[in-house]
Amino acid sequence: MSVSADLELKVHSSSEDGVESLSVQHPSSRSKIIDVFLCNDNSYIAFLRENEKAQIFSAKDKLNVRLIYTINVLNISAITFKQNTKKYIAMGSRSEDVIDVRHQS
Repeated sequence: MSVSADLELKVHSSSEDGVESLSVQHPSSRSKIIDVFLCNDNSYIAFLRENEKAQIFSAKDKLNVRLIYTINVLNISAITFKQNTKKYIAMGSRSEDVIDVRHQS
Protein backbone atom coordinates (compact mmCIF):
# COMPACT_ATOMS: atom_id res chain seq x y z
CA MET A 1 0.00 0.00 0.00
CA SER A 2 1.12 3.54 -0.69
CA VAL A 3 -0.44 6.97 -0.32
CA SER A 4 -0.21 10.20 -2.26
CA ALA A 5 -1.33 13.58 -1.06
CA ASP A 6 -1.71 17.19 -2.10
CA LEU A 7 -5.18 18.59 -1.36
CA GLU A 8 -6.68 15.11 -0.93
CA LEU A 9 -5.33 11.82 0.41
CA LYS A 10 -5.28 8.87 -2.01
CA VAL A 11 -4.60 5.26 -1.00
CA HIS A 12 -3.08 3.02 -3.68
CA SER A 13 -2.47 -0.70 -4.01
CA SER A 14 0.20 -2.11 -6.30
CA SER A 15 0.24 -5.50 -8.00
CA GLU A 16 1.68 -7.13 -11.10
CA ASP A 17 -1.04 -5.39 -13.13
CA GLY A 18 0.01 -1.92 -11.98
CA VAL A 19 -1.16 0.59 -9.40
CA GLU A 20 -4.83 0.88 -8.44
CA SER A 21 -6.38 3.75 -6.47
CA LEU A 22 -8.48 2.26 -3.69
CA SER A 23 -9.75 5.19 -1.66
CA VAL A 24 -9.76 8.97 -1.73
CA GLN A 25 -10.19 11.09 1.40
CA HIS A 26 -11.75 14.35 0.22
CA PRO A 27 -10.69 17.40 2.18
CA SER A 28 -12.92 19.29 4.55
CA SER A 29 -10.64 22.25 3.89
CA ARG A 30 -8.45 23.49 1.06
CA SER A 31 -5.23 23.44 3.11
CA LYS A 32 -2.30 21.62 1.57
CA ILE A 33 -1.28 18.29 3.11
CA ILE A 34 2.27 18.68 4.44
CA ASP A 35 2.97 15.32 6.10
CA VAL A 36 1.62 11.77 5.79
CA PHE A 37 3.03 8.73 7.59
CA LEU A 38 1.88 5.08 7.69
CA CYS A 39 2.18 2.92 10.81
CA ASN A 40 4.12 -0.36 10.75
CA ASP A 41 1.27 -2.51 9.36
CA ASN A 42 -0.38 0.20 7.19
CA SER A 43 -3.56 0.13 9.29
CA TYR A 44 -3.32 3.79 10.40
CA ILE A 45 -2.29 6.96 8.60
CA ALA A 46 -1.00 10.04 10.44
CA PHE A 47 -2.01 13.09 8.45
CA LEU A 48 -1.13 16.77 8.76
CA ARG A 49 -2.43 19.81 6.85
CA GLU A 50 -0.92 23.30 6.88
CA ASN A 51 -2.09 25.32 9.90
CA GLU A 52 -4.45 22.58 11.13
CA LYS A 53 -4.51 19.91 13.82
CA ALA A 54 -3.00 16.50 13.08
CA GLN A 55 -5.41 13.68 12.27
CA ILE A 56 -5.28 9.88 12.42
CA PHE A 57 -7.13 7.84 9.80
CA SER A 58 -7.98 4.16 9.91
CA ALA A 59 -6.89 2.31 6.77
CA LYS A 60 -7.86 -1.16 7.98
CA ASP A 61 -10.48 -1.21 5.21
CA LYS A 62 -8.49 0.10 2.25
CA LEU A 63 -11.70 0.91 0.37
CA ASN A 64 -13.07 3.02 3.23
CA VAL A 65 -10.31 5.12 4.81
CA ARG A 66 -11.90 7.15 7.61
CA LEU A 67 -10.98 9.74 10.22
CA ILE A 68 -10.81 8.27 13.72
CA TYR A 69 -8.99 10.89 15.79
CA THR A 70 -7.95 14.55 15.72
CA ILE A 71 -4.99 15.50 17.92
CA ASN A 72 -5.88 18.72 19.72
CA VAL A 73 -2.47 20.41 19.40
CA LEU A 74 -1.75 23.44 17.21
CA ASN A 75 1.41 24.57 15.38
CA ILE A 76 2.54 21.05 14.40
CA SER A 77 4.94 20.87 11.45
CA ALA A 78 5.75 17.12 11.33
CA ILE A 79 4.17 13.85 12.49
CA THR A 80 5.35 10.23 12.57
CA PHE A 81 4.60 6.89 14.17
CA LYS A 82 7.49 6.09 16.52
CA GLN A 83 9.76 3.08 16.07
CA ASN A 84 7.59 1.16 13.61
CA THR A 85 4.56 1.02 15.90
CA LYS A 86 0.95 2.09 15.64
CA LYS A 87 0.39 3.13 19.27
CA TYR A 88 2.97 5.92 19.67
CA ILE A 89 3.09 9.14 17.68
CA ALA A 90 5.77 11.83 17.74
CA MET A 91 5.14 15.35 16.49
CA GLY A 92 7.41 18.30 15.91
CA SER A 93 6.20 21.84 16.47
CA ARG A 94 7.11 25.04 14.68
CA SER A 95 8.81 26.17 17.89
CA GLU A 96 11.15 23.11 17.66
CA ASP A 97 9.46 21.14 20.47
CA VAL A 98 9.02 17.37 20.18
CA ILE A 99 5.71 16.02 21.48
CA ASP A 100 4.99 12.36 22.31
CA VAL A 101 1.43 11.07 22.07
CA ARG A 102 0.26 7.60 23.02
CA HIS A 103 -2.79 6.53 21.00
CA GLN A 104 -5.54 5.08 23.19
CA SER A 105 -7.51 2.42 21.32
